[in-house]
Amino acid sequence: SQSMPQIDTIRDTSLFRTVKTESQPSKVDRKANIIFGASLMQAGDLNEGDARPWTVDSKALDQASKLANKSRNGLKARFTHPNMSADGMGSYLGRWKNVRVDGDTLRGDLHIADAAFKSPQGDLGTYVMEMADNDPDMFGVSLATELDLESLMLFEETRDSTGDGAARWEMRFASVRAGDVVDEPAATRGGMFDLLTVD
Repeated sequence: SQSMPQIDTIRDTSLFRTVKTESQPSKVDRKANIIFGASLMQAGDLNEGDARPWTVDSKALDQASKLANKSRNGLKARFTHPNMSADGMGSYLGRWKNVRVDGDTLRGDLHIADAAFKSPQGDLGTYVMEMADNDPDMFGVSLATELDLESLMLFEETRDSTGDGAARWEMRFASVRAGDVVDEPAATRGGMFDLLTVD
């Protein structure tokens, strides 16, 4: 069997990941190629290991939901983030649809594209559905965003002038470009299917 190529990615300040989870998804529909109810972002500070003094509040969740739903075709989903050496071509998974705020979590339904089953990287569609069914704690989703830099700069100026090292920026976005499946997620606790109630 052919091994899947590894893609190295660099940290980008506009990427926000969910953390891994041990709970199961509400539904992986293999006939329709849809993963329902994945966690895209959760309220609270960025996770351990992420030194950025940023937090996600309810306004950030609402804003991310509106921006993610701007395209009537859905938000682009990729298998990991593109990096400086590759633009992500061949990593297309499909589209996130029905992005919504569910309590303190931003959720969406991943509609896997036919092309993802025969990408240059292999059968990504089957791989992601298999992982969602059997090993959801091994991966999560990272949003690729464009930050509201004016809001961030104002926060940094205020924090620097007051000397408040414990201050947290309530994140604001100019756009949400994609929701990418990754192995080490950072803006939610509990990961791809955190706190889902299985009907």
